Amino acid sequence: MAKDILTTQDLTSYFYKELERINDKQIFPLHKSIIFYCSNLLSEYAVCNKLYDERDDKYYEKIMGLSLLSVVTLDDKNKFKRLKEIADTSIMLCGYFVESIGKKILGLNYYKKIGIFSYLELDKISPDYRDQPSFFKIMANTYDFIIKTFQIHKAPLS
Repeated sequence: MAKDILTTQDLTSYFYKELERINDKQIFPLHKSIIFYCSNLLSEYAVCNKLYDERDDKYYEKIMGLSLLSVVTLDDKNKFKRLKEIADTSIMLCGYFVESIGKKILGLNYYKKIGIFSYLELDKISPDYRDQPSFFKIMANTYDFIIKTFQIHKAPLS
């Protein structure tokens, strides 16, 4: 009998349980709010078109450096939205879609720096995101742990 298709809510719950399972085995586990945020990210990015810009019925790779430069001209609401998109796309590329970075001219460190910088800028705009002090600063400071957790989850089970 075929398995049921997961709904978005089920997918988020699935990712949360998986990330929590991995996190529980870590020497320095991530905070539960970070696991929750990341499970939502994984669910959102399960549809790969979030990694691309769509123009004229065609998909183009996001140019995150240019997008980051354009942030300075935006009001805080739009700046927050753009920075969050950049940071979240970066962490997904570095953690879950890392093979695609190997095909690009710019390396992993470029995307990590853009992601970390964007999360730190988000913390300036929204220092108490989801009622947690310095949430985005924590995201920036644990960036490497988060992408490692994503990579462990993505790895085939032995």
